[in-house]
Amino acid sequence: MILIQGINYNFDQQIYGILLFSYENYLNLENGKFEKGSYGLDISRRAYQIGAFYNESSSAFGIKFKIFNFGYDGLKSSF
Repeated sequence: MILIQGINYNFDQQIYGILLFSYENYLNLENGKFEKGSYGLDISRRAYQIGAFYNESSSAFGIKFKIFNFGYDGLKSSF
């Protein structure tokens, strides 16, 4: 038996060029209330993403950095 306790929402919106706004929230299905969300402002490129976030529930803020495509071996011969 699978019990679903909640639904996680994630929203990303391009503001201008490489600048993105993000919002994440969680809906608790047991009491029908939304938890306090998390806001973010990111710069997203094909190879990396850097941004800042604020979490309402813990009043925490910080920066994040992601690097993509570590396993890139170059173009395949069939390409």
